[in-house]
Amino acid sequence: MDDVSSAVGVRATPAPAVVPSPIDDAPPASPGRRRIPFTGLIVLATAFAGALYAFGITGSPANLYYAAAARSMSLNWENFLFGAFDPSGFTTIDKSPAGIWPQALSVALFGPHAWALLLPQVLAGAATVPILAVAVRRWAGPAAGVLAAFVFTLTPITAATARVNLPDTFLVLTLVTAVALFQSALATGRLSRLVLAGVALGLAFNVKLAQGLVLLPVLGLVHLFRAEGPLRRRLAHSAVFGAVTIGVSSLWLLAVALTPAGSRPYVDGSVADSAWQMAFGYNLTARAAIPDIPEGQGFPWPLGDGQPIPLNQGGWPGLERLLNPQLGGQISWLLPLAALLLFAGLRTTRKRGRTDAERTGWYLWGGWLTLYALLLSGAVGIHPYYTVVLTPAIAAVVGVGTVLAVRAWREGVRFTWVLPVGIVVTGAWATVVLSRTPDHLPWLSPVVGTATAVSVVALGVFRFRRIARSASPALLAPVAAVAVVAVLAAPLAWTLSTLNPPGSPLATFFQTFDPLAGPRPPGDAPAGEDSPPARGELPGTADLWGMIPVVDPRLRDLLLAERRGERYLMATTGATAATPYIAGLGLPILPMGGFAGTAPAPTPDGLSTLIKSGELRYVLLGGFHFDSPTGLARKRWLAANCSRVEPSRYSADPKAGSVSVLYDCVRHRTETTR
Repeated sequence: MDDVSSAVGVRATPAPAVVPSPIDDAPPASPGRRRIPFTGLIVLATAFAGALYAFGITGSPANLYYAAAARSMSLNWENFLFGAFDPSGFTTIDKSPAGIWPQALSVALFGPHAWALLLPQVLAGAATVPILAVAVRRWAGPAAGVLAAFVFTLTPITAATARVNLPDTFLVLTLVTAVALFQSALATGRLSRLVLAGVALGLAFNVKLAQGLVLLPVLGLVHLFRAEGPLRRRLAHSAVFGAVTIGVSSLWLLAVALTPAGSRPYVDGSVADSAWQMAFGYNLTARAAIPDIPEGQGFPWPLGDGQPIPLNQGGWPGLERLLNPQLGGQISWLLPLAALLLFAGLRTTRKRGRTDAERTGWYLWGGWLTLYALLLSGAVGIHPYYTVVLTPAIAAVVGVGTVLAVRAWREGVRFTWVLPVGIVVTGAWATVVLSRTPDHLPWLSPVVGTATAVSVVALGVFRFRRIARSASPALLAPVAAVAVVAVLAAPLAWTLSTLNPPGSPLATFFQTFDPLAGPRPPGDAPAGEDSPPARGELPGTADLWGMIPVVDPRLRDLLLAERRGERYLMATTGATAATPYIAGLGLPILPMGGFAGTAPAPTPDGLSTLIKSGELRYVLLGGFHFDSPTGLARKRWLAANCSRVEPSRYSADPKAGSVSVLYDCVRHRTETTR
């Protein structure tokens, strides 16, 4: 700075004193020091992620609900645009369709194969790795970017989610892309980059609705308070960013709202055929409240029309939820380490200037981690795979924090203790998680414990004898390798477990809608397949859940043989019973009540009209669904107006009569046309 000032004839003003962070205290890289081969390592990480997610893809099962929707959406542009669940376009899926569009395009291009459904997930999961790495490198350098890429790839829930055709993998991709563009906008001051970040965040909303906009306040506040330029400019650019985000987020909702109801499918998840109600009621406020249990009702109790299913696979809400048995093995391995490193990063940069890039990065990625963690901890009902939105933030914080912690330890500056304490905390927490399933990989816990102890002792010896700064890479490499085992061996083992196929058809079904890495936590295993439900004259809703969603050849043959030009081959209670016939065979099945069975479509009068007009004949009660006032009215109408088919006619399974009822409504059609 003095040289530059002298050259232009201006006296330099001394910079205000600040407390340096470990990165400030690190000596400049010597000319002979070898640089990290960033590009090569990121290519390796991306290739590893792609191979991990693609392994066994040709034989991997797919989520039938989204598989059915993808096949239906691949048939025509109307189904594609509106996200039709069934081939005839009677109802949409219960979310916005952007997360299924890549699958639908893949099915249209390659055919309705399982690998065609899963291929977009593999590509999206693998593509997230280099985008994340570049974003973290912009924040704190190539070493941090490489570490973040591998931490992201080795987080178990990342792999478990990327191997199933769920929209959350695309949610993560769009969020990481939005933050990468946002960081570029902060660094360059270009409004165009900020606009692109808003477009990406708007796409995230269209993938998973409100979950995609959680980062909007984080990005908005960071730009407003940490970006370069005068306040007026920052306010104007923040307003443009928010407007673009909200505008792109609203595109699909507006397209549905402006299309007459008769020209599109019924919007599932609503009681008034409203996309807005589906987005902000069914998928937001309705999931934040525990529904009242009617007096005298057992589980499953009837829900209100249009209410979401009140199931929770994530354990009780609370600050400890992310560490509990349901979620701990999926996401929490490095969560304590990330919290420690986030604290250290914010502390070491607390005296930096308003626009300091390093501190801004801690606000940005730490805000992502904190806000999503709080929301997931407090939500009433979640699936474990929802936590995949935490993985990029955990990876970024751990990647950057580890680099700074290593530098602090080697140079003996403040926060020297962060590295050994972080290893101890991570290794100890890993042993706690492993102890919950002691029969699974029993050798792993002693390995992690031993590696933790050895690496911490070695770090202490090096630091105590003051040889950390001058130690050669060859001397430090064994210690680093043992520390990596302590920190990453357990999550790596859980991640690799996703390559093992489930042990039974029922376990396979559970894995497709509730994917997990590692063993299922105690008390969370699917029920045995040989335990028949209680028999009765008319099975209750809980009994009907016992019907596994597979194509029954005898039912298929009956429906095809008896078809006389009906638009719908069969109607079902809820979407689950319809999924195998749509996803596997492409048959026109009408899912009464949508996914949950609670949507008021069709009403009993609407069902009667469909039958009278010759569009429908057979109705199957069975499969996973909940009752609602309209759903119960439909069942009563069927019992009063249609004839039950003998179970042996539509299934060879001796338990068919206790888990399903098939109604033939040709009598109602005949009587009303006389």
